[in-house]
Amino acid sequence: MDTNEYLVIFLDESNEHLQSISSNLLALEKRPANPALVDEIFRSAHTLKGMAAAMAFDDIASLTHQMENVLDRIRNGELTVTEQVIDTLMEALEGLEEMVDAVSSGGDGSKNVASLVERLGTEANPLPKEHYEQEAAAASELAKVHSNQEKTPGSKARQTTPKTIRVSSDRIDQLMNLFEELVLDRGRLQDIASELKHQELTDVTEHISSVSQDMERVLLSMRMVPVEQVFNRFPRLVRGIAKDLNKKIELDIIGAETELDRTVIDAIGDALIHLIRNSIDHGIESPKERKANGKPEAGNLTLKSYHRGNHVFIEIEDDGAGINREKVAKKAIENGLLSTDCAKNLHNEDIDQFIFDPGFSTAENVTDISGRGVGLDVVRMKIEALGGDITVESEPGKGSKFSIQLPMTLTNEAWASPR
Repeated sequence: MDTNEYLVIFLDESNEHLQSISSNLLALEKRPANPALVDEIFRSAHTLKGMAAAMAFDDIASLTHQMENVLDRIRNGELTVTEQVIDTLMEALEGLEEMVDAVSSGGDGSKNVASLVERLGTEANPLPKEHYEQEAAAASELAKVHSNQEKTPGSKARQTTPKTIRVSSDRIDQLMNLFEELVLDRGRLQDIASELKHQELTDVTEHISSVSQDMERVLLSMRMVPVEQVFNRFPRLVRGIAKDLNKKIELDIIGAETELDRTVIDAIGDALIHLIRNSIDHGIESPKERKANGKPEAGNLTLKSYHRGNHVFIEIEDDGAGINREKVAKKAIENGLLSTDCAKNLHNEDIDQFIFDPGFSTAENVTDISGRGVGLDVVRMKIEALGGDITVESEPGKGSKFSIQLPMTLTNEAWASPR
């Protein structure tokens, strides 16, 4: 089989299965006795293993095979879902993501997974090597059979018409560039029709104008994707940061179905990661502090998205300690951004703005999470580069909310309706 021919399909479907495994592992951690979740994870891992084996990505196949063994023991009641088991499976998932990313970048997807395989092996009784070889061969044969079915006239595969197709984003961009050329020619035709006062030509240009407006709406809808595509990354990110900081965090995601321009989605991910890390590290207190202040030990972090007019709003809100404005003002004075006299007359909203200044940080110690003064200034620059805006509201002891306003689309304004 020519693997290059199916590489794009492999990458798309692998990423879908990896996301499914990630989401279901997080759900399983909260509901360890739910067998349906284990079955879903097993199916995704099994499918990914079969695809990897058929594409000759042996390390991916080997690692997913060991994950299957662990999941099989859980399904059979021989292994209890514990935090250690989830951590091990999460680490294996990260290894799979790295290998798939390597394939996407032109690599061969190889990685030294011996230690991961060994760790998974301690959780499960490994099956005989012959079992894996038989399953890999079966997966390869299944891929061939599926391919032959699609080529066979009158087969069931041909009778079922798919409602969706995978289209490269480059093709959509190319189509939009061609449409821009059409809009320019539409304008020229309108000018010519007006100068010649030719009724038939005027009727034709009006019809072209109407059709092109319909095309514009369809093209714009093709660019729109749900913010879920970027929001899906965050549950695992929050879990990892919370474990590193010994904090308890409950993440709520609202409005994941809200649609946004694909270009904006691609660009906004890193900015949201900065804000989430900031909320967990600087905003939400440790369980001990929260308990002493009469709060639940687990902090709440809410990620919300919604439409309003021609904009999309994304909010990151926590129920933490809020911005320590006294500390922010003191740091601003130390950095020469503010005089002591001016600090006395500043409103709370003015003090809050200093956290967006380059190099500004109130962290006492530099860690892997924060303290280097790189973050919120980058967030603001990124959002403003997209034609958006960011604001912050904070109440001491109650928490903070960062609100991002973004345009729904970044299309060329020259597309606007005909003159």
